[in-house]
Amino acid sequence: MRLMASVGINMVLGWEPGGFDERLLAAAQANGISVILPFDLKPEWDYADLDLRQDVMTQITAWVTRYQRHPSIVMWGVGNEVTLEMDDAQRRAFAQFYVEAFELVRALDPSRPVTLREAEDVLAPYLAEALGRRQGVWRDPPTPTITPEEEPTDAATALAPPPGQQVVVAPRGFVTASTSTPTASDRHSTIGWPTQTWTCRCLSPSTRRPA
Repeated sequence: MRLMASVGINMVLGWEPGGFDERLLAAAQANGISVILPFDLKPEWDYADLDLRQDVMTQITAWVTRYQRHPSIVMWGVGNEVTLEMDDAQRRAFAQFYVEAFELVRALDPSRPVTLREAEDVLAPYLAEALGRRQGVWRDPPTPTITPEEEPTDAATALAPPPGQQVVVAPRGFVTASTSTPTASDRHSTIGWPTQTWTCRCLSPSTRRPA
């Protein structure tokens, strides 16, 4: 950690939770390095299985409870590239599970964002629907009909949601998630909001204190 800090590294993240324990967090804190703490979600798990979901929720609760007082943690990294090989039904089941997991972590620790890392944006529409249904604001979108004469000049014009709707942002587009106007607190806690997922400025460990 000292060597990492000496060359200007100020944050570490990983995929294997086994290496991210109290020893690593103490070393990070001592050297002014922030940590995104990983929790592994296996792609081969059946997220439609209610017993499995409950077991994973119990594990997540124990994980957050164990580590949440460590000031070097700036984000909870729940899952990494889980859905790339999944089919439609599996992604839908995972998205439903993930919204519940997201809400659980936020309830246990409202002070830190939750991030899910995916190599592609294929999961964004599934998360948007799961979140919208959870909040009771989801509306199944109508099938657009655009004639060649009406075809817009760019994708943003074609996909732009009505004014005032909250969106879940992916690297190459967005999908409607809510009809409510987002507030500053929404931007901190909503899945996929760009200031959280793509441009979150990590806090220095020295600025975070145990609850």
